[in-house]
Amino acid sequence: QPQYHAEMCFLSWFCGNQLPAYKRFQITWFVSWNPCPDCVAKVTEFLAEHPNVTLTISAARLYYYWGKDWRRALRRLHQAGARVKIMDYEEFAYCWENFVYNEGQSFMPWDKFDDNYAFLHHKLKEILQVDPETHCHAERCFLSWFCDNTLSPKKNYQVTWYISWSPCPECAGEVAEFLATHSNVKLTIYTARLYYFWDTDYQEGLRSLSEEGASVEIMGYEDFKYCWEKFVYDDGEPFKPWKGINTNFRFLERRLWKILQ
Repeated sequence: QPQYHAEMCFLSWFCGNQLPAYKRFQITWFVSWNPCPDCVAKVTEFLAEHPNVTLTISAARLYYYWGKDWRRALRRLHQAGARVKIMDYEEFAYCWENFVYNEGQSFMPWDKFDDNYAFLHHKLKEILQVDPETHCHAERCFLSWFCDNTLSPKKNYQVTWYISWSPCPECAGEVAEFLATHSNVKLTIYTARLYYFWDTDYQEGLRSLSEEGASVEIMGYEDFKYCWEKFVYDDGEPFKPWKGINTNFRFLERRLWKILQ
């Protein structure tokens, strides 16, 4: 039963301990199998409510990696900001030495360990491709489409993006370059979360966007509500904000303000 899975047990404990919004947490899970779709739903919800938490999941094996729902769940974790990877030799040795009653025995990899790692690593990389057709991030997909449609220099364009995470440094650089050569395009980016906001490369990417005229904003309640009503197949259900949405908004807004100074 999913409620007894290790991921759910961890979340029940972690959520019971209030996390200060002003602190950053880096968490690593070593798991025998990647999380099931039910657990993924809860983990992604937790990450959305705690933008100051960075989660790395190192899995020994991939469970039902051929199943559509399981593959979709892995992509959902990745898109939520979790780093999902396959356990390598060093990590198995680390777990053996720190979590296993090994009676003083050293870690001994099994036959074809390297082949198994290579296969699972390749399979996970294949699953986590951001776009199955273009293999690129949403920003690059947009630019490839936008550039393919010739823009008239006699017209002004106002473009608004709603994105789950702020752009990575590479995408930010390409978007900034695009804006530098298209002064008639005004871009507004509403982001639900800031990706690696403590990393200087990611900070520089955000500043480069701002310097080229892009308006970068944190999504608030009204923005989430708008996206829910316009872009989500909601079955007529009204938007229901999660706990701490306003606290997270204020925290991320302060972080973004400091970065863009």
